[in-house]
Amino acid sequence: MIGQFGTFDIDNYGDLLYPIIFEKMYRVRGGNDEIYKFSFLENISLLDSGYSTKAIQNKILSYESQLDTHQKIMMIVGGGDLLRVDWNTIASHYSRVCLKNKKDQISFFLQKFIRKLKRNKLEFKDYFRSKYMNYPASGPFILDPEKSPLIQSIIYCSCGVPFSFSDSDKSQIAHAFNNADFIYLRDEESRNKLLESGVKKEIHVSPDIIVTLSDFFDFSTEKKKGEKILERFGVDIKQKKICFQAGSESITETDERVLIEQLKRYREKTNSEIFLLPIRRCHSDDKYLENFSRKTYGLFKYINVNSIFEIISVLAASDIFLGTSLHGNITAFSFGIPHLFAPINVDKREGFINMVNLSNEVKLRSWSEISDRLEWLESLEKEYFLKHASAAKNKVNKVFDLLFSRLNRNNT
Repeated sequence: MIGQFGTFDIDNYGDLLYPIIFEKMYRVRGGNDEIYKFSFLENISLLDSGYSTKAIQNKILSYESQLDTHQKIMMIVGGGDLLRVDWNTIASHYSRVCLKNKKDQISFFLQKFIRKLKRNKLEFKDYFRSKYMNYPASGPFILDPEKSPLIQSIIYCSCGVPFSFSDSDKSQIAHAFNNADFIYLRDEESRNKLLESGVKKEIHVSPDIIVTLSDFFDFSTEKKKGEKILERFGVDIKQKKICFQAGSESITETDERVLIEQLKRYREKTNSEIFLLPIRRCHSDDKYLENFSRKTYGLFKYINVNSIFEIISVLAASDIFLGTSLHGNITAFSFGIPHLFAPINVDKREGFINMVNLSNEVKLRSWSEISDRLEWLESLEKEYFLKHASAAKNKVNKVFDLLFSRLNRNNT
């Protein structure tokens, strides 16, 4: 039995893509087993993903589930920046999805009311962690087979380590990863953080698995679908099309004024269409971008699509992508579409750029550079991104071949 564990129950494009691309990589190599998708919440299916989640605490990690050990599971963890110990941060991302459920809504507000009567505050993250993340582990996604009898083996696939571990955590982190069956990390920065923690297990490093997306989604087909979607929202597809994505967490009011000015200047200079695409709804970029469109009086069209497959199509129809979303950039990269990384200071941005050998010029240092950097993109040879994407795919396929062999060995 094969399971995959990740944040497949929040409305975030990249997180929802991982099980789809993983399964396609598995099937194309002849894998036949069903792959069960595990997350914190039960029976969640978001953004037209086509799959539903199983609650890992109830099915695999609770005391009650471990009494039934008739079938062991090979657990794939990944992908994304999951290798971390900040439980509360992960829990805080779930209010949007979790509180749509009436039972959780009633339960949370009832407990909150009771706590208030006792002059004791209850935050959502505490409620969620207690109810859905109450299992023995070093981190929400850092599992150890020794603590979970139902888990036969653990494979980490296309994972990142966003922060260094504290000295007090390093021992248990090393123990958990040394008990893993296979480790595939998506950048050298993540590998170094595990090595600093004392991990001795072999660590395979390769670009994020999503770079292979264009092997499974034909560019020409997706572009045509994307252009139809853009026309539906009033975008003139005959013009050069710039796709922009960001959220309020990465843009100050001053930044926003500069950003609007820069985008307007480029639009007027090149007669381009600029549209806004939400990708990280769990971080409310949809609300931010819709408001951003209003501030430009609709000059920049807000593209409100509710399917990860429509997001793929819209990205394929773009001539340039600019955003804070790593997987927005990776999707553009996979299709060979010129793109720029927004000026946010996160290790995964540096890690990806280094892994696929892109020029440092693809990352903005400030929003004031947009117009100049967009012009720089035009100076690149047409095949620049496609060549780098091809090399990145080769690296991923080599590591995935090893991962697939390990799965087959464990499954016999």
